[in-house]
Amino acid sequence: MSPVDAAALRNWKAYSKARDEMFARTSHPLARWHVVRADGKKTARLEIIRLLLASFSYKGRSKKLAEPNAAVVFPWSEEAKGLIQP
Repeated sequence: MSPVDAAALRNWKAYSKARDEMFARTSHPLARWHVVRADGKKTARLEIIRLLLASFSYKGRSKKLAEPNAAVVFPWSEEAKGLIQP
């Protein structure tokens, strides 16, 4: 573990608090923050693509393919804050 990693771990709670405050102050219904559970990088990337596809209307759109898995990608909210794992 590098000195930078050690410092990050010591400041984890402060970083998390600052992140949550930033999300609360800047999230807006027209420009919402989304949380992505990225335990599986491939799955996370595919779900982000689905989120983007779901935000547009286009010919041949498949609702099944263009809807992200809500367990992987979800809008940030005060309620969802507890779902964010450190």
